[in-house]
Amino acid sequence: MRHTKHLWRAGFLLLLLPLGYLVLRQAMYPSSFGMTGFYRFDNLAEQRERPVVHSPVEACAACHPGQAEARQKGSHRTVNCQVCHAPMAVHVREGRRVAAMPLPEVPGTCLKCHRALQARPKGFPQIELGPHLREQGLELAEGVCITCHDAHSPSMGN
Repeated sequence: MRHTKHLWRAGFLLLLLPLGYLVLRQAMYPSSFGMTGFYRFDNLAEQRERPVVHSPVEACAACHPGQAEARQKGSHRTVNCQVCHAPMAVHVREGRRVAAMPLPEVPGTCLKCHRALQARPKGFPQIELGPHLREQGLELAEGVCITCHDAHSPSMGN
């Protein structure tokens, strides 16, 4: 038992490390962390104070009934307008138009959802852009998707 001092050191470290971890964790984690889930609960109040920049589809439909009707009848009926366009606050604030709504970059915006990826569900409309454009006799250019597809109700033909 001449080497017991090594065992004492190892035992001391095995007790000190978890204890140190718990002390540091307590000091570094906010007091509201974990109250209702794995996040800082105080953040909810902070987020409520931020200005609203997005709005429901109905707000867009009030001024753009034609596009809203086409969207409602098409396969994009579950997609909020602001997924492709900018947030509503860029276009309208406090009920007044402040700027023109930016048009989405096409084909970049379309490909966010429709680029062929193995991870996407089977049956979801996906394309390989190069072969698709060659099939149609088109070249890659700004707005190429909307030459054949209506963005609000995408099916073949405008």
